[in-house]
Amino acid sequence: FVYARCGGHKEFIPELSRLFESLKLDNPDNLFLIARDLNARHTDWMNRGNNPRGTSLSIWLKKYSFKFRIHLLSTKFPSYPNGNSFLDIVLADAQLNFTNLTDDHYLNSLPYDSDHNAVSFSLSLNVEDVLLLAKDDSNIKFNYRKTNWNKFQKTLSEEYTTVIPNDRNLSITEIEEHIRTCDNAILKSIEKSVPRITDKDSVSPYINHKTKKLQKRKNKILTYIHRAHRKKLERRCLRSCLNLNRSAESDYTKYVPNATLYRTAKILRIDNFIIYLARSNFDQASKIFQNSLIFAAFYPNPLYFQHTLSSGYIPPEAFIFLDSSGLIQDQFNIPILYHAPRHSHIKSISYPPFTDSRNPSIRWKFDMAIPDSSILKNKIYSTNYWWLSNSRL
Repeated sequence: FVYARCGGHKEFIPELSRLFESLKLDNPDNLFLIARDLNARHTDWMNRGNNPRGTSLSIWLKKYSFKFRIHLLSTKFPSYPNGNSFLDIVLADAQLNFTNLTDDHYLNSLPYDSDHNAVSFSLSLNVEDVLLLAKDDSNIKFNYRKTNWNKFQKTLSEEYTTVIPNDRNLSITEIEEHIRTCDNAILKSIEKSVPRITDKDSVSPYINHKTKKLQKRKNKILTYIHRAHRKKLERRCLRSCLNLNRSAESDYTKYVPNATLYRTAKILRIDNFIIYLARSNFDQASKIFQNSLIFAAFYPNPLYFQHTLSSGYIPPEAFIFLDSSGLIQDQFNIPILYHAPRHSHIKSISYPPFTDSRNPSIRWKFDMAIPDSSILKNKIYSTNYWWLSNSRL
């Protein structure tokens, strides 16, 4: 239950942060829903103006919405009719499924014996959704041969402390309850004291030096193919935006060099440009709360991406997670993801989050020379990428 009194916006945001941190709401297993008159006005949820609390809440949501998977919902019509304001809002876990939304993204409001209208919504907790959140323990195998049974006996004596009365006959219900308690204690003791069997890779025994060499050669060929297609598409986009095609005056024979193409676009580093462009696209698209399909795509399960970092097969939608974890650029806007050395067929990310590109202990793959990154970032929309403005597209 959350109550937000009028005023005190400076205390409200820190208290809200402490609430989310203390309840460990960044854990996908902990679902949450906050529905209340938060006394927060902001144009992001259709108010005509902003008040200090609304501004603070909007900034806080932009900073922590990905970490805590926060989905903000408001009513279609003003919940406070006297002030024509949308004050009654819902902060919900993005994993929750709302079933009776108006126009697919608005909450329903009902007349109520108050100066505020009541907010109505329904949630669907399907069995399939619960199974997605539950931990999969079906593949866990225990190695009973290497079990220290003295340790198991000690753990079991700590887990099972129930005293069964021996001076009377027990009822069937009591007997079943004692059996369940004993079973739970045994299972907990097994999890704590019995070692587990780790799964082995069934393919590794068949991989020899020739197989690795062939795999390396295949990856090299695929890299050349993908690079060729990517460069073609990249230059076609630049030519279309800049209108630097072969002209009719030259009978379409005059060729525009690639150096002229990139120089005209004022792209100093294509690797930096792609990252800035992608970050801008994700930042703008993540503000679209009206479409549930678009919103859900930007708030997937972070634990899934944490697992894929070790495999190297990371989906494109992991960009936000990688960016917020400091695995794409460092504090100097150097694309360490591009410069980090990796083996040709091992694509997993081996460097720690927020790695400094000036760290001398890491042998970077390419030259780190770059223009003043702060100036480059400040002029990204005004000068460097003028050809991407709305008037040009």
